[in-house]
Amino acid sequence: MPGILTPCAKQHLYGDVRTKRARTLSSEHGNLKVLVVDDQQDLLGVLKELLVAEGFDVTTVATGELAIDQLRANKFHLMISDIGLPGIDGWQVVAATKQYAAEMPIILISSWKDEITEERQKKYSVASVIHKPFRVAELFEEIERLNLYHKTIPHQSLKIG
Repeated sequence: MPGILTPCAKQHLYGDVRTKRARTLSSEHGNLKVLVVDDQQDLLGVLKELLVAEGFDVTTVATGELAIDQLRANKFHLMISDIGLPGIDGWQVVAATKQYAAEMPIILISSWKDEITEERQKKYSVASVIHKPFRVAELFEEIERLNLYHKTIPHQSLKIG
């Protein structure tokens, strides 16, 4: 079946991207909620599987309209979104996000390099941009860089290692 990756193929393509920190923190303190928005179902499935394995609570949607519905109804710690979406595009989703979750960091993933200028990134308060094709490790590096783990963790009980 096209588009379905076996566990061995995923390991070969993506490597072991799980971090001990995320596994420890998610098991002790609950999952960080992530909204992933992309119209490529294969990519949505792979990202969901990898993020869930990392300990995140993941919601996936394939359109901008559904992303905005999710943002209205739920609280997320992070949104990962493509720009090239059918209907409402990724920039419109990012703009709408500021109404419902102004402080939530956003990572954009896109093959449209020309669409993401530094000026536009600042205008929409986009935390990070990853260009397709990308290594999944890049995504986890950006999540680490955003330091999201402190959002749901009481300082006094934090133990790593």
